[in-house]
Amino acid sequence: NELVDVLKKCHYSYKEFLLSPTDLGVPNQRLRYFLLAKHQPLIFKETTLTNEEKTLLNHQILSENVCCHSNQDTNNLQVVGSTPGRTDTSDIDATSKSEADIQNTSESMKALSQESFEDYAVPDKTLLRFGRVMDIVRDEDERTCCFTKAYGHYVEGTGSFLQRNNSLTKQWAFEDRLDSNVTLLRLQQLGLRYFTPREVANFHCFPKEFSFPSELSRKQQYRVLGNSLNAHVVSVLLRYLVE
Repeated sequence: NELVDVLKKCHYSYKEFLLSPTDLGVPNQRLRYFLLAKHQPLIFKETTLTNEEKTLLNHQILSENVCCHSNQDTNNLQVVGSTPGRTDTSDIDATSKSEADIQNTSESMKALSQESFEDYAVPDKTLLRFGRVMDIVRDEDERTCCFTKAYGHYVEGTGSFLQRNNSLTKQWAFEDRLDSNVTLLRLQQLGLRYFTPREVANFHCFPKEFSFPSELSRKQQYRVLGNSLNAHVVSVLLRYLVE
């Protein structure tokens, strides 16, 4: 693309990544494109390797630079491209892999009082109209969908919803030929709620001391979170960049 062509002409070494927080052990899907560049003669820590070895090396690069307590699993890491012909003699173990599991959803959740739950409960009309397309997760699940700026306003494709009653299933709620009233009753028993803005911020690996300005409404909080990057993914890439 034009940006990469300009970097080449201006003598920059570069690496491109397609990364999701799930690649680094965070239970939230948020695939984003990242580009890192260094002005030559600075180069990235790399050796001349086969394509298979380069894939393993990039797994190792990211696992070495993980700097928060999330567990990393980089099996789905995609490295789009890098500066051709640039090599380094650093002795890196390109075959090392992490065997840690991805954290589950409960790591990013906080307990809500009954009063707070009512504030975030999914309304009945939303359950009936959009229940079949909602991405429903439980606290032991190891992934949530990408939270967009429309979360809390729209349903389909905007983020996941938490099921509080783990003894029941979505499939049970939508058994064939059920009356709509019965379906609604069953959906209510699932105990579905929105994730709170603070919980979404946790999925983004924002620090515990982070808080929203008091003047922001809940809708505005979801909007700014939907336009945010995952802090852990960025920190891993920055640590690699400055090596």
